[in-house]
Formats: sequence, structure tokens, C-alpha cells
Amino acid sequence: MSAVTQATYTGTVVVCTTRACPMCGKIGTVEIPISEYEAWNDGRGPLIQNAMPSVSAGDREMLLSGTHDECWDKMFADEEEEPHPDM
Repeated sequence: MSAVTQATYTGTVVVCTTRACPMCGKIGTVEIPISEYEAWNDGRGPLIQNAMPSVSAGDREMLLSGTHDECWDKMFADEEEEPHPDM
């Protein structure tokens, strides 16, 4: 299931609007090349990172969960600062 609530075809891209971010409550938008959006959108295609190589990891996460890249960083800021126990 994705966080995309609306997809508008505009020229060579699809402008996707996402549901509200669970952290900040703001709606997001992402522009995606049409071919990459269509490869992913039917839910039976490749994983999002394979279908959308030109889209940043943060924008792909917003399409999946609605979470903005900055909000994701804030959610996991403590985890990034702590060294991994195996290191």
C-alpha cells in the first residue's frame, strides 16, 4: 500500500500527492518520470527502488509512508548517533 492519494500526469512526469506525514502532519508532493511511476504503481512490478532509480530514497519513502525525509531523519536521529553494538 502506498501513501499516494492523487497522481496527476503533467507532461513527462507524474505529480504524486501523499497523505499527511505522520510526524509533521503536512502533505507532500513528488514528481516522478511517467515510465518509473507506471512501472511501480500497479503493485505487481519491481520494488520501488528498482522501479524509480532517478527518485531519491527520501522521496521514495514519502511515496510509501507519507513521511518526509527531514521527519524521517528526526525520528531516527538518536539511532544514527549511537554506535552499533557489533562495532
